[in-house]
Amino acid sequence: MLKPKNKKKINPQELGQIYKRQLDQAKREFEQLEFLCESEGGDVKVVLTGRREIKTLTLAPEILQGRKVQAEELITAVINEALASVRDANIQLTETVAKKFNTQYG
Repeated sequence: MLKPKNKKKINPQELGQIYKRQLDQAKREFEQLEFLCESEGGDVKVVLTGRREIKTLTLAPEILQGRKVQAEELITAVINEALASVRDANIQLTETVAKKFNTQYG
């Protein structure tokens, strides 16, 4: 594999600072993203931010009509799915930043 010429040597401490800046910037952008998740039938919808905060929670009117336990279980399941989605996206973001960094400086 050919290596690019004129690649400036950077000391490890400086490399660490560059990586941290890149990762911090990516995380700031990530925190502004929104993640929509909904139940299979669409009765429950939740939007979370990249900061794992609930932005909106929407319930279909029929979900509130006497099915308290089922509604609670459905809401919990949708929120947990949304949280997992945000977590997985965050992991992907970190991997992407690391690959980009390694391509530039590795």
